[in-house]
Amino acid sequence: MSLSLKARYAQTMERLKLKKFTGVPAAPPTEFCEAFVQGMADRMAVSFFKYGPVAEAYPHKVSAMKTLLKKIRLYTHGGVIKGKRIQPGNTEYLMDAANYCMIEFMHPANQRAFFKPTDSSGTAGRVYADGTESEAPHGTRQIEDIQEREAAAVYGTKQGD
Repeated sequence: MSLSLKARYAQTMERLKLKKFTGVPAAPPTEFCEAFVQGMADRMAVSFFKYGPVAEAYPHKVSAMKTLLKKIRLYTHGGVIKGKRIQPGNTEYLMDAANYCMIEFMHPANQRAFFKPTDSSGTAGRVYADGTESEAPHGTRQIEDIQEREAAAVYGTKQGD
């Protein structure tokens, strides 16, 4: 690592007056993980020193999308890196994948990339653990789940049995 890169990083941090991530006031603490986002930021800082500015590599030299898919595969299935077997489940790979999503957002390789906020009518929905996908408006599935749990507690069975 050249000293000039470290000096340039320090100057950039000072100029921008960047601080540690402090959270998003609109998100309840149960719905947002500051430790995760701080981990992302920490890894981006290390990468800056190792590889240089993101804009110098993405999207023309490195594919953020292919790399994030690799990180997801390592998390879900494990793999082999430099001859060493990697066990699945290391949540650091989720931080890495999130960083590559952010890089694609910042420097999209997709020539048709755009940002358009969507409401519930434009969301892709969720995929449940059983493989089914949500099609109901937000909250409907949760209400049905609560009703089923209440029925099971009262009657000792699932609703509809």
